[in-house]
Amino acid sequence: VVLFASSFLADGALTLSAYQKAFSSPETFQLIWTTLWLALVRVGLGEALGILLAWLIARTDLPGRGAIEVLIWIELFAPPLPMLLAWVLIAGKGGLVNALLQQPLLDVYSYGGIVWVSSLGVAAFICLTTLPAFRAIDVTLEDAAHLCGAGRWHVLRDVTVPVLLPAILGSVLFALVFVLESFETELILGTPGRIYVLSTRIFTLSQEYPQYLPGATALSSVLLLAVALIFVAQFLALRGKRFTTISGKGHSARPIALGRWRWAALAVCAGYLFLALLLPFTVLVMGSFMKAWGVWNTSSYTLDHWLGALDDPRLLRAMGNTVVVGVAVGLAGTFTAAITAYLAIRTRFRGGPFLEFLSWVPRTAPGVVLAIAFVWSYVGGAGLFKPLAGTVGMLIVVLAVAGLPLATRVVNGAMHQVDAELEEAARVAGSNWLSAFCKVLIPLMAPALLTCFVLVFLLAIRNLVLVVFFYSAQSRVLSTILWEGWTGRAPERALVTGIMMMGMALLALGCALLLRRRTGIIGV
Repeated sequence: VVLFASSFLADGALTLSAYQKAFSSPETFQLIWTTLWLALVRVGLGEALGILLAWLIARTDLPGRGAIEVLIWIELFAPPLPMLLAWVLIAGKGGLVNALLQQPLLDVYSYGGIVWVSSLGVAAFICLTTLPAFRAIDVTLEDAAHLCGAGRWHVLRDVTVPVLLPAILGSVLFALVFVLESFETELILGTPGRIYVLSTRIFTLSQEYPQYLPGATALSSVLLLAVALIFVAQFLALRGKRFTTISGKGHSARPIALGRWRWAALAVCAGYLFLALLLPFTVLVMGSFMKAWGVWNTSSYTLDHWLGALDDPRLLRAMGNTVVVGVAVGLAGTFTAAITAYLAIRTRFRGGPFLEFLSWVPRTAPGVVLAIAFVWSYVGGAGLFKPLAGTVGMLIVVLAVAGLPLATRVVNGAMHQVDAELEEAARVAGSNWLSAFCKVLIPLMAPALLTCFVLVFLLAIRNLVLVVFFYSAQSRVLSTILWEGWTGRAPERALVTGIMMMGMALLALGCALLLRRRTGIIGV
């Protein structure tokens, strides 16, 4: 509200000058077109690969499918900044591939580089968000199609995918939202090649001196409109249709035998994981030991970057701030989501559904738009967060709001799985409300709450688009240290920081995956 109200004000008077200036420029329409076609191409490629991976893992006898799923989880939650720097080392002008070929064949600072790197992440997202639906489908539907003479490919195309349309469409549309608001990839890979999208242009307008926040807000309206249209499209596409796959008759989830294609399918999955995870992580580690960026020979390695980084008080402070921010955001998001879920699901509180709706509102605002909204809140008229400007507390507030939709989804799903009759039985046995809540509901929900905490923690420590607007010298976190190293011509230090971010994220994700065995609840 503050964001858009402020964009219509200039010198205390109502005006449309910011919108007129933004949309009278041909550059704006070029930004919109570039943002749109890049998003559609990346989601299209990611959808094809992600659905194939989900089908192979959930519905076939693919060897090692459990390990493949875990590695895809790691790919999804790996911090994007270190992986982007790794791809610069791999396919940049002085990258590994061009050094091996001894000619500048690849250039990651291009449309192709942006599409390639983003599509790998989109595929992981779509794969993992459609896996539960693939596992729940009744294979008798496919058996009936086989009896009618349909081949395996036709069954997948004409039966499996249409039945799973709600899950697939939901994942694809959410992926489209994420790609439209994508920031880090376009900033790192697009800016050097003079490729700009709405998110990076909004960032530029808000960071230049003097700031032009009304113009940034005007461009933000395009992203908000796009997100709103996506949700409307999903509603219209699914309205009035039925997609029931599990009924009272029970269902079967027998894996499909791939036969001679079994090892070919494994090769596809292994190739994806090598390109999306193993190769960039290996190069990231190698790069942190280089004496000079992009010098590929056996005598060019050193420990100096690691020794210098570990002796840098700024890095040590940033590590502490990262842990504090991650833990605080995880606790705040989990507690808020738990209270919201309890009021909406377990009580007759009339405002419960409204609270649940409010918890999802941040998901409708792309990260860069949410950042601009908070900038207006404490720089502009209201000044609500002025006392927190530049502090770790400000980072916690912004990241907690951004992580609330994820926390709400995880906790709501777990709350629905716990039958209210268990608490009622405790009260019948003489327990009061508080005792039933603490001794029955909380223990049953504990694994899910811990999973929620870990996931929100992961999102908080990897974020740059929100943090970069609000941090100061005293509130640096690892993502800003990496950003400063990259933009300050110290890329080797940035790689060291990236490995630390990866280590912290992998440790937290390992905890989440262990908890998943008990809860079955982990998601985006």
